[in-house]
Amino acid sequence: MPLRPLVLGDILRGAVGYIRANPGTVIGLAAVAMTITYGLQLIAQVNAVPEGAAMAPSEAVSAALLSPAAALGAILVGAALNGLLLVALSRAVLGRRVGLGEAWRAVAPRLLGLIGLTLLVGLIIGAIVMVAVVPVVVAVAIGGSGAGLGVGAVLVLAAAIVAVYLGVRWSMAAPAYLLEDIGVVGALSRSGNLVSGAWWRIFGIVFLVGLISLAVVVIVGLAFGFTAFVGLGTGAAPEPPSFGAQIPAVLALIVVSTFTVPFTVGVTGLLYIDQRIRRERFDIDVAKAAGAGG
Repeated sequence: MPLRPLVLGDILRGAVGYIRANPGTVIGLAAVAMTITYGLQLIAQVNAVPEGAAMAPSEAVSAALLSPAAALGAILVGAALNGLLLVALSRAVLGRRVGLGEAWRAVAPRLLGLIGLTLLVGLIIGAIVMVAVVPVVVAVAIGGSGAGLGVGAVLVLAAAIVAVYLGVRWSMAAPAYLLEDIGVVGALSRSGNLVSGAWWRIFGIVFLVGLISLAVVVIVGLAFGFTAFVGLGTGAAPEPPSFGAQIPAVLALIVVSTFTVPFTVGVTGLLYIDQRIRRERFDIDVAKAAGAGG
């Protein structure tokens, strides 16, 4: 990584470069995490009981708990993976490789806080969206007027804008929490300060990276049967495909995510470093640390 304010090309190359510099740790961790995540999702999908189907009380309880449990498991795995990848990135910036043991030792003391940070951001943004969406759903269910639905649509749009704004504003909270000696709330504030004045630039880069990842998902999805691929876990199909029929789509998702997730985390981490270079001359600290062997 060049020790100066980064341009888009620097960030994209760096996000690929840290993966190439340490493929065993980065790709290995991502592959395991994505296998667990999509495995849980697949189990929840194939065990979902169709609406109106007869079931024993124990089966009803299992069906009600399985999907939220899978979602929570995915959040926990995702938070741990995010932390481990950020450690790998921070070491790569110093010209070092990191093994799984070293990465875990760096993340373990901060893991609960990182999980809490992930849940807190998700709950806040989710609550904002739900406050706007629930009244609209209720209005539709009871046959609300056109004017009422119009107001509801405006509220949903406003909630989406706020959610995107906060998502970008807090996008650097995880690297700030992991790499600095601050708490969860402090990490949110720190991220807001780093993003302040550069929101549109950061949004544009994050949006571009999202489009790149989406394009890869769509291309692979078309190769594996797009309908089954994007329908996995949505519950939209009245008759979900069988376990065996979904395995190719799951494998495709695991392979794609094994590369796109580390790439996305790398972009976020490099944006964090870039903002610190621009505001705090962090490049001087990085150069000193690299010269001292990390």
